[in-house]
Amino acid sequence: MLQDAMTSWGMPREWSNRLSVIQFIPSPTLGLLMRVAATENGVIAAYNRLLEEDGKSFSLTEAAVRELAAHALESKGYARAVKMGIAKCCEVVMGGGQKGRTEFSLDEIREVIESIEGGE
Repeated sequence: MLQDAMTSWGMPREWSNRLSVIQFIPSPTLGLLMRVAATENGVIAAYNRLLEEDGKSFSLTEAAVRELAAHALESKGYARAVKMGIAKCCEVVMGGGQKGRTEFSLDEIREVIESIEGGE
């Protein structure tokens, strides 16, 4: 019914499909954003697959994952904000000369979030 009203008003059907979905999809939860970051098919795992050729990898402590997800939820950046934070972590690991695993703590992820917000 909503879609019919929007198309009769003159909106292209493709737009009305997207708009009606946007209206009814709830915001993600903290737990969902944590899973986006840290599951075996999550963003951290995807970046680690890229880094493994150089013998590098990284992880976040559970508190760091929770902090990043909370920031993503608060800023309404959602999964995109999670990806940006993890991409910044990957950038730090790539720039470091050492091989092996790097673990980001709560304080370090807070620094990452601050650097993203500051536009660094």
